Amino acid sequence: MPIAKVLFGHDTKTGAIYQDANVKVTAAENSHFNFPPGTPAYGKYKSYAYRFETPDRVIVFTGDTGPSAAVTELAKGADMLVSEVTSVEEYKEQAIRTGRWQSMTPE
Repeated sequence: MPIAKVLFGHDTKTGAIYQDANVKVTAAENSHFNFPPGTPAYGKYKSYAYRFETPDRVIVFTGDTGPSAAVTELAKGADMLVSEVTSVEEYKEQAIRTGRWQSMTPE
């Protein structure tokens, strides 16, 4: 089955984005796509972190991000923070070992 028939994504906003009797979901924009003002990519891409509050637990999830005051605030008092993390140095070392780094251009 094509993924487009299983998952329907859409852009969201920050702040409270969903609530029912079981869960409250709050979103914050993280710094993954933090391009400088004036560059072509500024404001074009967004990446979000989410706080899930249930009656007995609070879990915050963020994908790839850099330092982010918004994520720090979102995670205050949470029981668990789940975050994807990549080490640039480890990525570079692996690329050198496999020969991919040497084949890359400065661009």
